[in-house]
Amino acid sequence: MKVLLFAIILLLFSHGLSDYIFQTEKMVKRKADGNFKGFIEHFLIVLSLNIVLMAFFTARAFPCLVILSMLHILIDWGKYKLFKSESLTSFVLDQFFHIFTIVLIGLAIADFLRPFFWGAYLQPYFQVFSTLTVYVYVVFGGAIFIKYALLSPLVYIPRAEITTSGRIIGIIERILMTTLVAMGQVAAAGFVIAAKSIARYKELDDKNFAEYYLIGTMLSMLLALLGGILIRFLYQI
Repeated sequence: MKVLLFAIILLLFSHGLSDYIFQTEKMVKRKADGNFKGFIEHFLIVLSLNIVLMAFFTARAFPCLVILSMLHILIDWGKYKLFKSESLTSFVLDQFFHIFTIVLIGLAIADFLRPFFWGAYLQPYFQVFSTLTVYVYVVFGGAIFIKYALLSPLVYIPRAEITTSGRIIGIIERILMTTLVAMGQVAAAGFVIAAKSIARYKELDDKNFAEYYLIGTMLSMLLALLGGILIRFLYQI
């Protein structure tokens, strides 16, 4: 069971890197415009990261990793055909289908994990990659999720502006809070929010900004809390 979970975590880690970190805004725009150059660029990134995983698997897993890379691009192509542009709904559905295919491929390649990782050596690798995976999804995937959530018609706030500095602050905030929760220091996480609120104190007089700030902060806290709890759970397996 742990070998299977490790295989899935490795695939999730590769997916998080390719979608949340190495995929540029220019690449996203090209794909949204139907420019196949964007799909080809993203395919090469996904495939390259999946091939790096061959350090953990035997050569028998290679065809499955190529298929997974192709499915990744097919899902992306279908998303833009269906939705035409990025949104909270398209992002959530896109990630759901990516994770679904990852679980299926994980089931197929778990038996191809190199024998070296089947014994006592698995535990440290499992802990390191499960932790890194949670951070990638919470910190960087969370930034994308929160951006689309704030721009969603359901919660859209007039004149609220998502700035580069705001995204960076959110990233640092989620790193700190996820770490504190994972270490069992939940109370200390309150100081992070307090410090952020003090820095924005005067801006909170603006109702629109206050709503934008609260929704973004609450979502960021929720993701960090869930991420920290998940890390603690994975370390107990």
